[in-house]
Amino acid sequence: MSVDFDPVRVRPRRRRFDPLVVGVVIIGVALIAAIVKPWEAAKTDVALASPSTIATGSAPAPSTASTPTTRPSRPVAARPPIWADIAPSLTVHDRWGVRAILATASGGAGLPSTQPYVDRWAPAIISTASGVDTAAIDTEPGAPVVALGVTYPAGTAPQDARIWRVHRNDALEWMDARSPDPARVVFLRPGLGTASYEPWPPGSYRIDVLAADGIHRIAADLPGPSGRVPPPDVRSVELRGLVTPAESDPSSIRVGLFATVDGLGVSLPAPEAGPLDEDAAWRDVVRAGGDVVATAYLPRATGLGVMLTPNAVVERATLDRIAPKGPFTAPRAQSGISESKNQTPDVYFAAPDDAPWPPGVYAITVSWTDATGSHTGTWHVELRPGTS
Repeated sequence: MSVDFDPVRVRPRRRRFDPLVVGVVIIGVALIAAIVKPWEAAKTDVALASPSTIATGSAPAPSTASTPTTRPSRPVAARPPIWADIAPSLTVHDRWGVRAILATASGGAGLPSTQPYVDRWAPAIISTASGVDTAAIDTEPGAPVVALGVTYPAGTAPQDARIWRVHRNDALEWMDARSPDPARVVFLRPGLGTASYEPWPPGSYRIDVLAADGIHRIAADLPGPSGRVPPPDVRSVELRGLVTPAESDPSSIRVGLFATVDGLGVSLPAPEAGPLDEDAAWRDVVRAGGDVVATAYLPRATGLGVMLTPNAVVERATLDRIAPKGPFTAPRAQSGISESKNQTPDVYFAAPDDAPWPPGVYAITVSWTDATGSHTGTWHVELRPGTS
């Protein structure tokens, strides 16, 4: 992407506040009295835990079954399972595949009641055309998927993994996932509390695994209670009060990579370097002492940019999404000048649709000239999902 810049004096930028509209609606409730003949019937309603109530802790709705159930219902443990809980259920597979750890406590019809978890596994069907293998997990209705993982050939030694949920138009969402054992490629979904977790919802996923011989990708489908995989939905982000980068003031940034968050600049400690591909950027993140790719949890970041040197002239700027690999349209580069920093320019990219930048790995490459000559540099950042 080549951009012709015409910098304007827009610093400092002021934050815009949208007015709050408050409405009061008074609803009249009519009371209807009726005389009802009592019916004599046996009390057969049984409260059954569902995956949604297990995840949220909310009270289950009474069952409307006409006959009592005879299968005992045991709640899923309130704490996240640790490796010692899951390990006895795992089966051994010396090949690439995807496993789903199901909780038997919710009463899945095909699950044993004598063990709390069961391992459902599917082999990865190798695809040389797309580079993404496929696996279809056979789950049980009513049995929540408490953990997702992969199996791999002996000697592969995975170094890290990322799980993406597939939304409509092949949009990929990086899921927050934690392993109960750092040495195992099995992942839970953290819940709202520090001691809670949520089941993996039915849908389509892609698991990327960084191994010694490269990145392996497996597309995995988790069916719902009906036995079918639900169609991809539209990814939604519900954050209020976001401030666009055009309304933000990053003049506090001295030089280098930054993000705009709630109207201000946040420095990202990434050095100017040559461009990295997905494999090299990922290995820099997991390698001890890796310092090329900045990592940050910034769920309200609306802009990514680079602050340059005083009186620099930007000639070209591009933003690339290194991960996830998939459909992506880069936004247009924009420029501003800080009047409080001796006419120092910055170049920035606003997230699409005035939303925050989604978790992923990005690279910004800028070509510019200043008093010392012509320069081209690339800065990398990994925006992480989750709560920290």
